[in-house]
Amino acid sequence: WNRPVVLVVDHYVPQPDRDAGSRTMLAFLQRLVEAGCVVKFWPDNLYNDPTYTPALQAMGVEVLHGPRWRGGIGELVREYGDIFDAVLLSRPDVAEHHLDALCAHGRARIAYYGHDLHFRRMRDQAALLPGGTAREAMQQDADAMEARERAIWARVDVVLYPSQDEADVIKALASDIDARAIVPYAFAEVVHEARPDGRANVLFVAGFAHPPNVDAARW
Repeated sequence: WNRPVVLVVDHYVPQPDRDAGSRTMLAFLQRLVEAGCVVKFWPDNLYNDPTYTPALQAMGVEVLHGPRWRGGIGELVREYGDIFDAVLLSRPDVAEHHLDALCAHGRARIAYYGHDLHFRRMRDQAALLPGGTAREAMQQDADAMEARERAIWARVDVVLYPSQDEADVIKALASDIDARAIVPYAFAEVVHEARPDGRANVLFVAGFAHPPNVDAARW
């Protein structure tokens, strides 16, 4: 085929009605398909989700799953050969898991979508904690996360975040990084139902397994 071949990697098959990160990754897949790409999706847990996998397959996305691929992405690249034009990685732990294999095999350009600046979010959280061991531990975790995120940025070709503010922070920290803001989805039409207290036009999409979302909902 003469179409670009793109591998998208995330922690599991997107569950777009359950968390915003999944909604974002599904939108990336949709935009890539619309752009005419051949798209393959690697769920890091290799689980063939019977609820959500069929939706990707119906779009024309090949979902790689099962014990066949337990050898990892290195095995995938060796088996498929040098066919991938681009790889989209997502989340620090997932990206770290696969970068060595991707950099060692193949010519693909690698993009990294961070979802948010984890270290900055963690520092903001630390600032809200009462002084003492908990705050110090969170600050140390944030420092460690910054080192991890910087290491990822340095190994990929382009870094993507959902806001220009985050892209600007990265450029201020490391001017040689190609950091860009991207919003892969938008709600073309939202039906607003008036509330008795007059509030409207707020939509909150989040999974509550992620603690900051609980804090945001309470706020």
